Amino acid sequence: MSKIGIILELDSTYYAALSAGKNYPDGMIDVVKVVDYEDGLSKAKTLIENGTQVLISRAGYIPKLRSANISIPIVEIPFSIGNLLCKLVTAQKQYGTVGLSGTKSLLEAAKEIECALSSEIKYYEVNSAEDYAAAAVNAKRDGIRVLVGGYDETRYAKQEGLERIILNTSTDEISFAIAEAVKIVDQLEIKNKQNEEMNTVFNIIEEGLVMFGDAGSVRLINQSAAAIFGEIDSIGGTGNAVPDEWASLVKSSIDRDEAMLNFLQEYKGIKYISSIYPVHSSGNVSGAVLKLQRVKDVQGMEQSIRSQLSKQGFVAPHTFDDIIGNSSVLKEKIIMAKRYSGVDSTVLITGESGTGKELFAQSIHNYSPRTNGPFVAVNCAAIPPSLLESELFGYKEGAFTGARKGGKTGLFELAHNGTIFLDEIGEIDLSIQSRLLRVLEERRIMRLGDEKIIPVNVRIIAATNKNLYEMVKSGQFREDFYYRLNVLAIELPPLRDRKSDLDMLIRHFLLKECTKMKRPMINIKPDAMELLHAYDWPGNLRELANIIERLVVVSLRKDVDVKTVREAMGITISGQICEAVKPTVTPSDEPLKRQEMAVILKVLEECEGNKTLAAEKLGISRPTLYRKLHGKV
Repeated sequence: MSKIGIILELDSTYYAALSAGKNYPDGMIDVVKVVDYEDGLSKAKTLIENGTQVLISRAGYIPKLRSANISIPIVEIPFSIGNLLCKLVTAQKQYGTVGLSGTKSLLEAAKEIECALSSEIKYYEVNSAEDYAAAAVNAKRDGIRVLVGGYDETRYAKQEGLERIILNTSTDEISFAIAEAVKIVDQLEIKNKQNEEMNTVFNIIEEGLVMFGDAGSVRLINQSAAAIFGEIDSIGGTGNAVPDEWASLVKSSIDRDEAMLNFLQEYKGIKYISSIYPVHSSGNVSGAVLKLQRVKDVQGMEQSIRSQLSKQGFVAPHTFDDIIGNSSVLKEKIIMAKRYSGVDSTVLITGESGTGKELFAQSIHNYSPRTNGPFVAVNCAAIPPSLLESELFGYKEGAFTGARKGGKTGLFELAHNGTIFLDEIGEIDLSIQSRLLRVLEERRIMRLGDEKIIPVNVRIIAATNKNLYEMVKSGQFREDFYYRLNVLAIELPPLRDRKSDLDMLIRHFLLKECTKMKRPMINIKPDAMELLHAYDWPGNLRELANIIERLVVVSLRKDVDVKTVREAMGITISGQICEAVKPTVTPSDEPLKRQEMAVILKVLEECEGNKTLAAEKLGISRPTLYRKLHGKV
């Protein structure tokens, strides 16, 4: 496949072109000799079909080729001023006044050197085959004896009885034309490479893209858009075209030079998010680009991003299988929570600190249809009120001093198609409660500093250790917000109300801590277990876990006695002695106290830790029972 094709008619020019072409790689240049215009046009088309990128020919042939709508660049073989001057001087010496027939550029060049000649030149401009005969006729009429010009320009001279001097094409002139053609080929290849790269980028973009000219005609369409519309001829036309849903908007965007962003359109039952961007060239609107994407794909992309984010930490590791206990009150709460898992209604989990509210929240999420979505936990008490709003809802770039460049995605957005767990909900300010109320009602959020509404598909689980109803009565909590939260409620029992689970919980935490610390499993003696059962556990499961961990650390033997347990229980977080288990008995009355304590512990066990019922059976008041348990009586 030649990149450059040279079309010539004269033998002398043909051989000159062959000579000039030897300086270039084989196969780059194809020199074609033709007999007439029709033959030249036919061979030019054959060259183009075979991949030729640039044609070269004499000035007389170029208008003929261009009139046939040849689509590739055509380079004219230039004439040499020296050769032209030499031919004109020769003609004047022999015939006097000379007639020069040729293209406008040839005639203008001759006028520049006419002053070097001894006599006048008559000029006959030719631009088409019809002009050749007319030039010879006019030259004879003007009394000219000789006509100088190219082969075609002087072809009819003999018919009019005129002498003919042909401006032969030299090897240097052809070499100059080839050099110009090579430059064009290089530029075309660069442009083609850029176009290929652009087409590659254009087609790998998942969004449908259609590029329009200034009149609204389609100039380029990528594969995604073609899959939607099919092959496109023009907008508003018959057959395959951009439908009216977009066509009128594209024209309007071009006419008004205004972008149209993120509008919703429906086509053949499928919803698309579309945008139109005007394209500018030399300061003027030269067209527009239509971008469209299926709403389903956008949602899928969002879910994929959120899924990846969830892998970075927004997961719920616990399920209902991780909840330890066989007491009837606990089983009742688990059954209730599982029932709540099947719906999307808001859940409010209440209970004392350490009763396992987050464990229940994670279990509800993992038991629900949202289990593959993110689980975003927020401790509302741990985030300053001034920051909580931006954390929950996110913010737009520049929303406030110190805002992160590019803005920030809020936790509600990150929880899309999943669950957000708002722990310590009773700690948030009234101002934020009002915004959360809107989210609960509409499932839509707005970033700080932004005007765009973002829909979120999120299930809300809240938790608190406070009495929200009392807070409502005292004006510390919004009543409407409370009732929006308190749709499905679970109140988790404290550990003191499910003492029958204590042995199972102790074994669980012992195994966990011994395994973590790579220590042999320890055994707590019966009297030490009685002490653990007698305790009220105000810190519930969290306190129990801490004491068991402490016990594993300080215990030096496999069998743990009551003294070791008492010491482990006697240390609070602040490092002070816990009055609840502080030993106060003296050696003289210690045996009697032990017997009394044994009776009390046995009755407590029979009553499953219910101190009111135990006090009634023992015939003493509840305060007295507390004092005896704490060693104060």
